[in-house]
Amino acid sequence: CLLELLDCSAALRARCLVAQGVAYRGSMDLDNRLMHVRGPSGGDVVDIEERFGPWIRTHAGWLPLFVGGEQVFEILEADASSCSRAPTEAPAKQAGPAQDVPWSGGW
Repeated sequence: CLLELLDCSAALRARCLVAQGVAYRGSMDLDNRLMHVRGPSGGDVVDIEERFGPWIRTHAGWLPLFVGGEQVFEILEADASSCSRAPTEAPAKQAGPAQDVPWSGGW
């Protein structure tokens, strides 16, 4: 898979499909949950900064598109003519920014 850095005037977004929500990850590892950041809940829409295979990264951290074979996010289409995508190397694994709200729910 190639990493897609997204530079769009019409930002690419994703909608959470599961009511219980999805926890942000510090890397592309399902076990690396960020417990100090509340993840998106069902119906919430997030802005995508980059996509790497079945993972998306937002300003707050990584989110899986699938958990246990179940789709947990849908990508909302952006205007392709306004988007320039450049493949690059895989991202370094790093934790997202800290926030004050502890959270332990969701996928």
